[in-house]
Amino acid sequence: MANTLLLRPPNPPDFSTCDSSFGQGLIHADCLTAATFLQQGTDRIPYLLDNPSSPYFLPFSVHHGSCQITVERAGPADATVLSLIPDQIRELAGYITQECVVNSGGIGGFITLGMYNVVNYILRPHTDLNAPYPDYTTFITVTLTRPEWSLRSSGNYDPSIALLFSYYAYLQAQIFPRNTDLGRLYDQIVQLWNAKAVCMNRGGTSTPWWYFEGSQTPNQMTYECDTGLGSPTPLDCTDIEWNQLRPASETLEVGPNNVTFLTRNTCYLAISASIATVLTWEQIRMAVAALMSICVQHPLQPSQGGRAHFDAQGQISGRLRKRQNGITGLNALPPNTNITIFKQTEPWTSSVDELNSCTWRAVSKGESASTCGTP
Repeated sequence: MANTLLLRPPNPPDFSTCDSSFGQGLIHADCLTAATFLQQGTDRIPYLLDNPSSPYFLPFSVHHGSCQITVERAGPADATVLSLIPDQIRELAGYITQECVVNSGGIGGFITLGMYNVVNYILRPHTDLNAPYPDYTTFITVTLTRPEWSLRSSGNYDPSIALLFSYYAYLQAQIFPRNTDLGRLYDQIVQLWNAKAVCMNRGGTSTPWWYFEGSQTPNQMTYECDTGLGSPTPLDCTDIEWNQLRPASETLEVGPNNVTFLTRNTCYLAISASIATVLTWEQIRMAVAALMSICVQHPLQPSQGGRAHFDAQGQISGRLRKRQNGITGLNALPPNTNITIFKQTEPWTSSVDELNSCTWRAVSKGESASTCGTP
């Protein structure tokens, strides 16, 4: 029955994430009905990959009304079969429906299953990330979107996957002194996967997390999360990202007294510069997407505000594939420009209020805004 769908939360390192890039306006009842079309069973079944002539195969989708549920394999390995329990897939669909549609305002998202092996493989000290991945590193995703959207391949292209690898490398780095070989190695792995994440787009389909070929791309950006900037609601910030940023080719002038503020409820986004500067909205979009992924919608950490700014001595580097137009999160902004996401603690009624508020004065100086009001 549609109203008896069980919920299975992810077992770390598996995780779930909700994001407007996967769709808006999903209706709970539609997703519950779509889930009734998923196969049932408590026995472990071999699912053939890319073989729709089999009764059990991946990828596949079911949908009803506003809601589509897609189950896919993820990762670069050439596995041909995965052993899965049908009821487990149904319960994962139930959980992501509850988290994204019910608790996050009717948006899409995805949940992973089976990431333990790939995380361990990547964190082994001498793993060659350019070599073929073994079959056992394959995992699956259960993704919610609107039916008119094509397959998202979220487990291949979403930056949260790279950020998850970075997070577990960071935990490993804490075990070893930083002046030891292993300490330095895990620090490098953290920087590598952070750099990879800022070259990917949430909801994108162009840059898989395992693709490291191409020329060296120097990092000239710093992305820093700061609890002093408060905890803006991810749903509010994604509304700014997807509904308020202008078309890529348009430009924006900013300067010392010419700050652009974009707002939605708890989330404030400020675009500023210390000298008169003209930015394209494509540059802004790339920096915002990276800042959102790292600070506001990190898969394993609470939402917090953050800053993106040019830094010629950026610590993140790696052999990364550039986008065709040459703009990625690694080189999005020119010198003297900043993008800041924060939670406003005072009511604003005009642009004069924005520039003169206690919150913005603190934020623009790199200080905590927590003393300006109650977040």
